[in-house]
Amino acid sequence: MSDHKQPAILFVDEPEQELQYLTHKFSIAGHNEAYFTVGVGTAGDVKAVALAFGGAGSLVAGLTEGVSKMATLALRHGVPLQAVIAELKGMYFEPQGAVTNRQQRGIRSEDVLPVIPIARSVLDYVARWLEVTFFDAKA
Repeated sequence: MSDHKQPAILFVDEPEQELQYLTHKFSIAGHNEAYFTVGVGTAGDVKAVALAFGGAGSLVAGLTEGVSKMATLALRHGVPLQAVIAELKGMYFEPQGAVTNRQQRGIRSEDVLPVIPIARSVLDYVARWLEVTFFDAKA
């Protein structure tokens, strides 16, 4: 008999709900474009996130996919979005600097998302974008 345990169930049991998706395109300090997609539930709560870089190599692609999966897992297990933001905001690594983005519409057509002019890292930018988009914080 094997001592091997069954793999853990990754997501909490909850009725499937339809998510609305919002994708935001940006680049930091002239590096490759990045795409950040957020899945929002019917109650307006963030249920899924995905971060991808255009033209990124396998290391960067793998790490960003891993961070996205861990953040999504945390959100689906009840970790507040504010806690995820607090852990990512202020992280400092390359690329850093001026951000190229533009004002764009949010999920609701009347929402206009603010421009964030500078970031300390990609994860800092994503956290600040989530904060200003979902909690009306200042950029």
